[in-house]
Amino acid sequence: MNISIGKNGQYERDQEALEFLSPTEDEYLAALAQKLVIRQEQIEIKRQKQKQKEEAKQREREEKQKQKELERQKIFSDLLDGKRPKY
Repeated sequence: MNISIGKNGQYERDQEALEFLSPTEDEYLAALAQKLVIRQEQIEIKRQKQKQKEEAKQREREEKQKQKELERQKIFSDLLDGKRPKY
């Protein structure tokens, strides 16, 4: 007996499984297959959005770190030139 859901949400079953299912159960499984595919797509979209948020946060942290380093270099350069640092 074989019951499966294809990537496109197509519900498939072999003849043996069909013999054990009532028409109502068969319809229910077909509807459930579609629902599962939609849910899977929604979860994937959420994962992608979360990944994009994390990447944006990482870029922001890196940019802040870069700015701090530039400020440190400016202060160090000013000290070498005999200037008093501005805080």
